[in-house]
Amino acid sequence: MRLLALWYLLDRCWRWLMLRRFFAKPKPAEPAVWPSIDLIQPLTHGVFDLATTLEQRLKLRYSGQLNHYWVVDRADQATFAICAALQKNNPTHAITILQIEPDWGRLASKLGKMRAALAHAQAEVVWFVDDDITLPPDGLRQAIPYLLQSQVGAIFGLACYTNWQNLPSALMSNFVNANALPSYVGLAALTEPYTITGHQFALQRSVFEQIGGFEAMDGRIDDDHELARRVQAHGLRNLQTPLIYTVDNYFATLKAYGLQMERWFTIPRVSMLPELKQRDKFVTGLTSVAQPIPPLLALASLPNPKLRPWLLACLAAQLSLHVWQMRRYCQQATPWWAWPLSILGTLLDPLLMLWGLLGDDTIVWRGERMRLRHLAAAQWLGKEQNHD
Repeated sequence: MRLLALWYLLDRCWRWLMLRRFFAKPKPAEPAVWPSIDLIQPLTHGVFDLATTLEQRLKLRYSGQLNHYWVVDRADQATFAICAALQKNNPTHAITILQIEPDWGRLASKLGKMRAALAHAQAEVVWFVDDDITLPPDGLRQAIPYLLQSQVGAIFGLACYTNWQNLPSALMSNFVNANALPSYVGLAALTEPYTITGHQFALQRSVFEQIGGFEAMDGRIDDDHELARRVQAHGLRNLQTPLIYTVDNYFATLKAYGLQMERWFTIPRVSMLPELKQRDKFVTGLTSVAQPIPPLLALASLPNPKLRPWLLACLAAQLSLHVWQMRRYCQQATPWWAWPLSILGTLLDPLLMLWGLLGDDTIVWRGERMRLRHLAAAQWLGKEQNHD
């Protein structure tokens, strides 16, 4: 067990070094002419402050043409009213509101909404943004130079969660903030990213059309993973950029938090891992193998008190890395009462990860229980609504 503890401590040191190295890299030169951007935004009514989020996007600083596409469910009159009011109050902005019918279920899928916007969009860059995402004011200018580099097909960024309204939301924010930056940056240091973080990502329109866009993705819930595969199949790169964006994701109950964790690890296991090259599978396993060590140490230290200093050292190393990266790179405030959740998450989150990785292929998504098949074709198992 002491060797495992040492491995974990070395792993935390390596992640710290990779983060410093990643953010210290020189930035690409700015273009002489900034390309036009279609900011495609599928919207669904939620508990977060959508009006504030959309207002913030209207304040994004960009030197080229920026077109906003807000895609709303026709039945969602509350969201439409928010969009219509903002459009009226901001006549100088290029805003297009699209209302669409459901493609299946009660609401239109995210893929259906993005397709609806693409039918109207004509800019040089297509940039997709989820409705709970806040981009930094200069985020577009920060990321576009990376997209315009040779052989880059798609770019994406790093998430920082900011919802601390209740315990389930705080647990999720803690999990993402403790793991997203060191995990994605560490993986990108060893292999070309083989997936895209679907919160927000961008492609040049010519590349998007060349790789087939969202064609033949009906029935899939892994559109971001599939798009990344198409980018690589055309000899292009999925590029991890240092753009850090915030996510306001609220979970009403612990059950909802658990179901989200289950989806996050079940969907990639079923739809993504079988398609990976052997090298990518090896690197993914290598960078993940240290995660279960703290809970293993905690269990082993119950009958063996001599292991407790090693456990405390591992917990302190993870907490230190978490605090440092939040203050150095995310620059987002974490409530004082939430920091102990970092310790709790270090012990419990690996168990939830294993639950998703080793469990069956069933998930709850959009209020429905379904079983995933290989390549993420979905088969309904039942119609029981889930309101958590």
